[in-house]
Amino acid sequence: LSRAVLAPYNPTAAEALEIALDMGEVTASDVVVDLGAGDGQVLVAAARRGARVIGYEYDGTLCERAAARAAAAGVQELVTVIHGDACLADLGVATCVFVYLVPEGLKQILSKLEEVLSRGTRIVSYMFSIPGWQPVQVRTHKEVAKISLYCPGSILRRTLGPPAYGDLSRLRVGESKIPGAGQGLFASQAFQAGEAICQYAGTVMSLAQLLQRKKAGGGTDYIMGVGLNCHIDAENHPEVLARYINDAGDPWFYNARFDKDKGARRVVVVATRDIVAGEEI
Repeated sequence: LSRAVLAPYNPTAAEALEIALDMGEVTASDVVVDLGAGDGQVLVAAARRGARVIGYEYDGTLCERAAARAAAAGVQELVTVIHGDACLADLGVATCVFVYLVPEGLKQILSKLEEVLSRGTRIVSYMFSIPGWQPVQVRTHKEVAKISLYCPGSILRRTLGPPAYGDLSRLRVGESKIPGAGQGLFASQAFQAGEAICQYAGTVMSLAQLLQRKKAGGGTDYIMGVGLNCHIDAENHPEVLARYINDAGDPWFYNARFDKDKGARRVVVVATRDIVAGEEI
């Protein structure tokens, strides 16, 4: 496929841009790399938040328009436009990557994205999902534009097996043995001590969003804090098997722990001892 087909020009709606930047939590401390920068809409919007921005665009005419847009907005000192192939982009300095490529283009840079993702870089994909990855958050704009956020936990499926939330062949949900606890999570097959069981995933919320939820009287039963400004809400994600894990109330009976990685914004459930088939986690 040609580069124009891998990254077809399609102006992004201003409202969708703000949603994408909010999802990526872009601030003045970030370096945003835009793959498929087009006429610079993302570059300017991120620069207006104080971020340093680097955009890669294969179309020379669009590069000129992107540079002119940045100058007109008065943010040209924060914006660098590179006329080049997005598939060859240097992502080493990126703290957040915005990407607009068709699935075939995403496949070509998958290893590059994996490398930066492992360092804690956030990746926001506009319109197209990254093949084989599980987004931690998906939002839509006017039921047309899909925006997906990826964090390191998004590729956990490679070690746990599909789906990323847990291997359904090794886990099951059933009535908990803990009185009054409702449903619980059980091992269908044995797990060894130190083995990853599943991942706690869901919608990623900032502290401000969490406080707003509480103020509005919303439920917080399925919210797990990973860091001060990172909280994972599994309330609307029944497919997340980890949400069915109950507290036995006595550390003596614990057989798993939640390993929280603040930098990667993920939580992995790990067996603290050997778990036999049929045992509740």
